[in-house]
Amino acid sequence: MTEDNSQLQYRRLTHADLDAVHALELQCFTAPWSREAFVSEFNAPHRAIYYGALFNNTLLAYGGYWLVLDEAHITNIAVHRQARRQGIGLGLMRILEADAAQRQVALLTLEVRRSNLAAQSLYGGLGYKQVGIRKRYYPDNAEDALIFTKEL
Repeated sequence: MTEDNSQLQYRRLTHADLDAVHALELQCFTAPWSREAFVSEFNAPHRAIYYGALFNNTLLAYGGYWLVLDEAHITNIAVHRQARRQGIGLGLMRILEADAAQRQVALLTLEVRRSNLAAQSLYGGLGYKQVGIRKRYYPDNAEDALIFTKEL
C-alpha cells in the first residue's frame, strides 16, 4: 500500500476511528473482536490505549494495550494485508512501548498464535522473550498461544 513511510502518521485512536478499527479487525483476524468490544475499549481511555498508523487518512494498522497497575498487556496488533512487511507493525510496537514507558510500565505482555511466525519474529526482534504457553487459547481452532514478555 505504501513504500513511503515518511507519509505515515501514528496517532492515538478515538471513537471516530471505531469503524475503521473494526473493519481492519475483521480483515486481519479469524476470531475478531466485535464492534461493541471496541466501543467498550474506547470508553475506557485511562486503561485501554490504542494507536493507529494512517496513510492519507486511511487506517493501515492499529494496536493497543491494557494498562493494569505497572504492567501493560498488548491486546491487538493488526496490519492491513497489503501493508505488511513494510515496518508499520514495528513502528506501531515502538509507539506502544514509548507510551507505556511514559506511564511507568515495568512489564509488557502479549499472546501470539503458535503458527504466527512473522509476529513472533517481530516481537523477538524487539526483545520480547517467550515465557509460557496458553493451551488451546484461540477459540476458532483451539490453537495454543505463546506468551511473550518484555521488561521496560
